[in-house]
Amino acid sequence: MFYKFLELSFKEKYAYRFDFYISILASILLIVVQVNVWQALYQESSVAAASLDQMVTYVLLSSIILALTNSEAASKIGRKMEDGSIISDFTKPISFRNYLFAEDLGNNAFRVIFVAFPSVVVTALFFGFSWEGDRMNSTLFFAALALGVLISFYIKYIIGMFVFWLETSWYIHFFVSTVFTLFSGSVIPLWFYPDWLAAVSYVLPFRLIFFEPISIFLNKYSPKDAVSIIGAQVLWLVILVLFERLLWFNAQKKIVVHGG
Repeated sequence: MFYKFLELSFKEKYAYRFDFYISILASILLIVVQVNVWQALYQESSVAAASLDQMVTYVLLSSIILALTNSEAASKIGRKMEDGSIISDFTKPISFRNYLFAEDLGNNAFRVIFVAFPSVVVTALFFGFSWEGDRMNSTLFFAALALGVLISFYIKYIIGMFVFWLETSWYIHFFVSTVFTLFSGSVIPLWFYPDWLAAVSYVLPFRLIFFEPISIFLNKYSPKDAVSIIGAQVLWLVILVLFERLLWFNAQKKIVVHGG
């Protein structure tokens, strides 16, 4: 059932092929703008934390991770609460969480294959792509990437679940986009943050979605340190899963549906 939802979600996106042509163009333009900004900044001064080639690679990898971690789970929970359709989700043979996760995977697989990856390949032909690692480095990167995707989904899903108590969803998009952009390092790596903001970011789990996996890929950590980061991801994932289960248990008793 999980894979069926994933397949349906993928096919739904594929049905609107014109949209992804526009999405590819928009993605390429966004990457080009970001790369040009970093090129301009590096012309003004040298940066010890990373070379320009590494920053270009950071931008390219960040665009792929952004496509992988995109989630509409929180917004869907809000809409379902407001129109009352969430009641039917309680009777489905698949858990509500897994249903939303399958939809996200299908949507994101489409975005990566048909939008993000082609965009990265095209821009890499002009700006280059830096990789200084080895097989061990790649293995650790993909492990960190997979865990980062799970952490991202659980955070967004948990944020959406607060609709059960707040009974409104207007805050979701603004809160998710602001917090992730600020603390994950998706746009600006944590190397460039002021000390106080970097300290806050290192306490929170958002850096484990973008900044740390990309840093592992760029060979900024020894294998031992990379394993420690993966351990931190596992720990945060366990905390999020337990918290989600607690919220879900209480949400089932709290439901107040607006509309049908």
